[in-house]
Amino acid sequence: MRIGKEVALTDEKGRVKFVDMGAGPYMVQVENSKGWVSQGPINVLMTKNQRLEIPLIKTRPLKGRIKIVENRYLKSRPQLGE
Repeated sequence: MRIGKEVALTDEKGRVKFVDMGAGPYMVQVENSKGWVSQGPINVLMTKNQRLEIPLIKTRPLKGRIKIVENRYLKSRPQLGE
């Protein structure tokens, strides 16, 4: 678990505690640990002690090859927003 420059490991129940954090915005990131990741960083505005539950996704290694099915590119510029 990473908050700003601070890093900590969770306990056996997946809990972690950061102390003496000042009020303000923080970005919370879950580092890949034993195949569990979050869907991305979470922005938190700290004003006082907070409890935060972060859903995690179990990942697996993917094995195989990438095969090009079709080699085609746009011949004109895409029209974005009209």
